[in-house]
Amino acid sequence: MSPEWIDAIQGSGRFTHTWTDRLVVPVTTLDELIAEHGEPRFCKIDVEGAEQLVLAGLSQPLRAVSFEHANEFVDATEACIARCVELGMTEFNFSLFETLELHHDAWTDAATLLRRLGSLGMTHSALFGDVYARISVNQPR
Repeated sequence: MSPEWIDAIQGSGRFTHTWTDRLVVPVTTLDELIAEHGEPRFCKIDVEGAEQLVLAGLSQPLRAVSFEHANEFVDATEACIARCVELGMTEFNFSLFETLELHHDAWTDAATLLRRLGSLGMTHSALFGDVYARISVNQPR
């Protein structure tokens, strides 16, 4: 769903795959899924560059959500983090590559997370992983 993501990932050399097939698939919003199935305790967004679109279809904070971050697509990561903040998610962490392990023991605010990712990006040209956002564990639901 994101030709920009494909171009950025291929341009970095992280993937050598060439995407040539096109599929038309039905899409929905997170709000519509929540209305139909209820609020999830955790939502992993793994949509290869369309994370902003997914978060745009959400009008309430989720208890916990994750989405991919990649050095090739820093602006999108920043926009996704900003959207999580707009929705009321205040605690953030991240994992690197495909470890699925939180990089820091303590959760932090969005600004600190962005600084940490930025400083790591200077040493890893193909840095990627997942950002985790949640509402404060002390915040009533």
